[in-house]
Amino acid sequence: MNFLAHFFLAEGSPETLAGNFLGDFIKGPITDSDFSPGIAQGIRTHRAVDAFADRHPATSISRQRFSVRYRRISGIIVDIAYDHFLSRHWPTFSQHEISAFIDSSYAAVELHSHLMPQHLADIIPTMREQNWLEETRTLNGLERIFYRMSHRSPILNTIREARDEVEQNFDALESDFLRFFPELVAHVQERRRMSTHSGDGRGRSAPA
Repeated sequence: MNFLAHFFLAEGSPETLAGNFLGDFIKGPITDSDFSPGIAQGIRTHRAVDAFADRHPATSISRQRFSVRYRRISGIIVDIAYDHFLSRHWPTFSQHEISAFIDSSYAAVELHSHLMPQHLADIIPTMREQNWLEETRTLNGLERIFYRMSHRSPILNTIREARDEVEQNFDALESDFLRFFPELVAHVQERRRMSTHSGDGRGRSAPA
């Protein structure tokens, strides 16, 4: 659910950004007939980002910083906390003002909502009204995100109190993020370069 990071790592067009948004919700293989080339490329980029994050030592260390009661959902907490650190260090990674980027991201998702499953299209207005991306910029905002997520399933019930442990491990988590994120950016850039060179980014069904 680290939407800010996924939007930041999209290929730069509204269509691929919308595809990155879809990546959390579309499961299984995708083919040319399922989505437009840009949407499909965004989904594949999302999956590549998740795969890289899952196996990176820094994210593994971050997950282990949380107590046993959060161990099953520590990956979700880390994702959201990392969006907070991305917003804190935004000028390091982007030349664009973050609020303007957030507005353009909402606009891109809304523009392509007609291509999304209805249950997903239905949450986009709420996403903008509650300003989920902007909320990641403060710890109070993270607390609100955790509280909303706690109502989604019994497994996520304890996440409502996760802010306390994010604060307790704040400096260490931030250090993990600063180790991880530049490597993730480099990985996505290299993958994009290889995809363009091979032609995989032009609509063929390529593995994530």
